[in-house]
Amino acid sequence: MKMPFGKFQGHPCHETPRYYLRWALATMNSSGELKKAMEMGLEKKEWNPPPPRDFDKLVHEVCCECGD
Repeated sequence: MKMPFGKFQGHPCHETPRYYLRWALATMNSSGELKKAMEMGLEKKEWNPPPPRDFDKLVHEVCCECGD
């Protein structure tokens, strides 16, 4: 996932300097996929969320397994 803002806009989160990721996580009220990507970036690991249709399929499979 790429940084959507700031001086590192367009850079993959895992290639963004750790100091900037720490600052962004401490300063911003981010959540969801961007927060996950920045947290993984601190460990220099790439995070790519699943495409929406794959995510919908996974949700359906989990719901079906639970009986809902």
